[in-house]
Amino acid sequence: MAQRRRGKRSRTNNERNNADETIVDLIEAKESAQSWFDQNRQLILTVVGAVVLLIVGFVAYKLLYQQPREKQALSQMYKAEQAFSQDSTTKALTDAGGGYPGFIKVVEDYGNTNAGDVANLYAAQAYLKEGKFEAALDYLSDYSGGGKLGDALRNGMKGDAYSELGNMDKALSAYKNASESDNEFFAPYFLLKYAMLSEKQGDTSTALETYKQIKKEYPTSVQGQNIDAYIARVEK
Repeated sequence: MAQRRRGKRSRTNNERNNADETIVDLIEAKESAQSWFDQNRQLILTVVGAVVLLIVGFVAYKLLYQQPREKQALSQMYKAEQAFSQDSTTKALTDAGGGYPGFIKVVEDYGNTNAGDVANLYAAQAYLKEGKFEAALDYLSDYSGGGKLGDALRNGMKGDAYSELGNMDKALSAYKNASESDNEFFAPYFLLKYAMLSEKQGDTSTALETYKQIKKEYPTSVQGQNIDAYIARVEK
């Protein structure tokens, strides 16, 4: 018996009509898009050109302006850093010697660079050492750098300044914020300051809780190795 050949199934009229309609719809959509582009060609090209200019301008700003200024700020600041490390705070702030500026001038000239921004922290610390706490707070408020470590340093110095000015509520808040860096060095350091100031203000429950937090979370830190004495004192 002869085998029946398998042939492709013939499409019905409805299927052919649906396929034709789909092709027509695609052609119409393409023509509509082309028509819209033709009508708005100038606007589209203007927008694209503006975006390209923005990108080129940003890259040029970073490469031709920002990066060279960053290097200049670093080269100008190193003498002030040396003076700061030698506790010559006045030189570090105003005139580092050898024709190099102090941190105040670095902030004024390069404040929009990362190095110039860090100079705010240096200036604040120098003013803290000189007992000029309001001036220190001014420079701390101008610091805009990000990152947990930078924020921890800023908040910690704010705590120092506020405590010296007698504003203990703000000092406690600043120390608490500084301790949230999760850094193995800064976190226990500022937690201890927060706890000690809380204890001094008569809030022994918060102090004890924070001392125990240091013992539990940072037992190998310098603060953690000596924390039992603080705990014992509060628990008396």
